[in-house]
Amino acid sequence: RIRCLNKLFRALIVVFTLLQCAVNPSLSLGFKNISSEGVVRCFEREREALLAFKHGLVDHYHLLSSWAREEHKQDCCKWVGVHCSNRTNHVTQLHLGWYSLNESYSHKQKGETWYIDYFLQGKMMSPKLLELQHLKYLDLSYINFNGTRLPYFIGSLCNLRHLDLSYASVV
Repeated sequence: RIRCLNKLFRALIVVFTLLQCAVNPSLSLGFKNISSEGVVRCFEREREALLAFKHGLVDHYHLLSSWAREEHKQDCCKWVGVHCSNRTNHVTQLHLGWYSLNESYSHKQKGETWYIDYFLQGKMMSPKLLELQHLKYLDLSYINFNGTRLPYFIGSLCNLRHLDLSYASVV
């Protein structure tokens, strides 16, 4: 009798979990985060973390203009320098270094290339970056952080496998 109740209880948990996913597709069980319009969107807390990180940067060339809260710009997986998993839509890579942004800048200038030392300058590095729990690749090379100290929380990015801070002016 207890075995039957155990099986029934487990079955109810599975049914309840599947119903939760049907009601709220943003729950991550490996399914894509899809809005009611069928548009793939990034997760809100990851989008907010990226916007907080952007707030700590000076972007004189407006290369991160795709990073915004407006409805047509909410899919952070389509933002310049942001790469997401095709399977889960979690942010897995940030390519904000000079080489990645130079391509965007050249495209924005319609092929005209000028040599620019720094596209971005850093005022501060937001600890909200920790919200990007699936981040594996972080390229902040050539961002002028003006000799500021590298924040300790960078070591808490558990899944980070590649960190490029070359010529980033951090200590």
